[in-house]
Amino acid sequence: MNVNNEHNNLVRLGDYIEEVVSRVGTNNHIEISGINLEHGFIPTVADMNGIDKSKYKMVSVDCFACNLMHIGRDVKIPIAYNNTEKDIAVSPAYYVFKIKGNEKSKILGFYLEMLLTRDEFGRLAWFHTIVPFAGIF
Repeated sequence: MNVNNEHNNLVRLGDYIEEVVSRVGTNNHIEISGINLEHGFIPTVADMNGIDKSKYKMVSVDCFACNLMHIGRDVKIPIAYNNTEKDIAVSPAYYVFKIKGNEKSKILGFYLEMLLTRDEFGRLAWFHTIVPFAGIF
């Protein structure tokens, strides 16, 4: 089997995306969202009374957010794509990323969402979280 990159056109996902760190700042009236296992943004269930929201992250339009803390437990990657017309605020523990500006002509946001929300991608992400611990079981 030939796995030569030249013939299979394999690409690294990291070459197409970049992390975005944009904070809520002084907009303390914004609603905070979480991500469910069906890959959608949902209103947070946490009690936000008295919480300083300034460090929470903004998910701008056409950006993604993911919660990597739950992969090992749920065998899925909670990831969501903001295809709405407004920004969404999420926990500072989430990773927020977007398609690099010069790569937008090569990959569409909704197509990347389709790839990242497949069950196979979730299982692959889960596998990579347990491999470092395989020797202790």
